Amino acid sequence: MTKAGYAVVFGGGDADVDLGSTGMLHATTLVIPVNKPFRAAQISVAAITCQGATSSSFDNSGCTAQIIDFAGNDRPWITSDGAHVYISYHDSKNSSLI
Repeated sequence: MTKAGYAVVFGGGDADVDLGSTGMLHATTLVIPVNKPFRAAQISVAAITCQGATSSSFDNSGCTAQIIDFAGNDRPWITSDGAHVYISYHDSKNSSLI
């Protein structure tokens, strides 16, 4: 995962995982893009989707990931209902909002 102007992305913050009824694995996690001169970082939320998660031949090389919000976030949650996936998280600039 990358962000324009940012070279390094640290990950491993808060995370949540959902195994959907469609066999898709959905995950969300915090990531921290850092700009190229390493002078700025911003907590962001990423979404990860993997097909065939219930298969005995599951291979995570088919997973896709993208950063979905760069505004400074915390505590992501994920769930699904069939093909619909829902992600919520705290806006850390205004912690009363989810």
